[in-house]
Amino acid sequence: MLNEIEIFRAGSHISSRGDSISISVEDLAGAVAAYDPATSEAPLVVGHPAEADPAYGWVQSLSAKDGRLTASVKQIDPEFSELVKAGRYKNISASFYTPSSPHNPKPGSWYLRHVGFLGAQPPAIKGLKPVSFSASNDGVMDFSIDNKKDITMTVEEILAKEAALKAEADKLAKDKADFAEAQEAAIKATAAKQAEDLAAKLAGIEAREKALTLKEHESFAESLVKDGKILPAHKGAVVSFMAYIAPDSTMDFAEDGKTVKKPALESFKEFLGSLKIPVDFAEHSKGDLSGKDDAAKIGEEIAKYIPGRNF
Repeated sequence: MLNEIEIFRAGSHISSRGDSISISVEDLAGAVAAYDPATSEAPLVVGHPAEADPAYGWVQSLSAKDGRLTASVKQIDPEFSELVKAGRYKNISASFYTPSSPHNPKPGSWYLRHVGFLGAQPPAIKGLKPVSFSASNDGVMDFSIDNKKDITMTVEEILAKEAALKAEADKLAKDKADFAEAQEAAIKATAAKQAEDLAAKLAGIEAREKALTLKEHESFAESLVKDGKILPAHKGAVVSFMAYIAPDSTMDFAEDGKTVKKPALESFKEFLGSLKIPVDFAEHSKGDLSGKDDAAKIGEEIAKYIPGRNF
């Protein structure tokens, strides 16, 4: 046998939001006819909770008599039955979808959403019979509400639940902050490693470019020695000077009454290539300074192009 509890009565009532609502006997009959557990089954809950809260039983069907609405319920949770029996939840409050609600499974009629069991909070509908469940063949225990029992424990349970929810919210916030901090640290570490790798690659490229440039300077200086343009002893100085000239530096020349800008290194190489100095590779005595005179001449010519440099 299904358990039956009185959940509502016809008349004018004030909702939990403060709205004045009148529901007639005909409205109750419409709610009875509309209710279909296969379409939307109303749960037995504590208070008027969010959708994710547990159900402690289900409404199988509705019936109306003498302006009162009765729900036949099933699958009552045994532990919840004990709480009701102990006086933790003494009152009933029904929640309905309005006929025009967009969420109403059967638009046009009042539709039972859930049946809320209340503790310290009084119901919006006064004068309902106390909650009682009859025994059934599935072993559910009979129990009824004692309206004289103390409800202090209900308040304590509510406070405990609020404390647990707050602790859970605090933990969630901390976990979120820790995750964000760890993610930021990981991003910074990755960026630093990428910057380090890039710097190493650029340094390697720069070193290879310098080595290649130095090799080109040495090859050019060697060709000058072979052509007799400079002495072998001057090869190192020429290479060092070419390496000293910045790749993007320029020099100004007067040409046909105009100032012409040329790369400094290119101009210096053109100058060295245009030299026509006879080079004598024979051994000279310490008093013979002819070689030094030739070197001095080269230095004087170079100094014309590089102000402030003495050779």
